[in-house]
Amino acid sequence: MTNITKEEFLSVWLDKNLNAEQVAKKLGITTRRSRDLATRFGYRKPRDAYCDRRAEIRRAKMPGREEFTEAWDDDELTRADIAERFGIAVSTLVTLARRYDLPLERHHYTRTSSVIDPTPEEIAQRAAEVRAGWSVSRANRKEQQRQDRLRNSLA
Repeated sequence: MTNITKEEFLSVWLDKNLNAEQVAKKLGITTRRSRDLATRFGYRKPRDAYCDRRAEIRRAKMPGREEFTEAWDDDELTRADIAERFGIAVSTLVTLARRYDLPLERHHYTRTSSVIDPTPEEIAQRAAEVRAGWSVSRANRKEQQRQDRLRNSLA
């Protein structure tokens, strides 16, 4: 491992405006080492305007505490509904709920079904209807096959 001075590293890092991989090739070190040196020497490249704009957009999309708490406490909304409303990922909701000290277990992942489960009597009745229809259609098929055999034998 070569000893690289702060001045040597920063001259390549700053003056030539190279990224970590390019600095590593220039100095004959690994990319990980070039990043470690940048951290050790306490230097980070200034962020460009594009990165700053993206961060600003992300912050603008985040709902405020009151708005988020109101949506979170609404039992009619699922996590997916809330995420869609604010235009953020469902996983971000958990981050925001923790940030605002809201209970996580209270909120539903999915909407509960409004369909009423059938009673055992209704299930039995439906099964009987299906069986009756199946046996009738099976009997019809058997009869049709018997008649076809008769016709073929007479022909």
